[in-house]
Amino acid sequence: TTYIGTIKYADPDEKVVSFDKAGRFKACSEAMSAVGRARDILAKNAAGGAELQREVSSIGANLGGFFSLLPKDDFQRAQALSAKLRALDTDLTGRLSDEELQ
Repeated sequence: TTYIGTIKYADPDEKVVSFDKAGRFKACSEAMSAVGRARDILAKNAAGGAELQREVSSIGANLGGFFSLLPKDDFQRAQALSAKLRALDTDLTGRLSDEELQ
């Protein structure tokens, strides 16, 4: 949401800006809601099944919609940062330890 709040628009039309921001917030919000639902499904049943697959698909669709709205330069910078962070995760836990951050 911080990213969305810092976007500078060439068109000062408040309706256009509001519509754009609303679409971005909706995609983020719906993706995060689906993450929560998926977490709850996994807490009840580690296998998850079809219900989990629907939520994972929803996460992907919503994040895909959000990322499709990013300017190409911002997306490339985010990809580069993500690659650097993944490279630091030498124990492959998905989390960076204090040692890995040194």
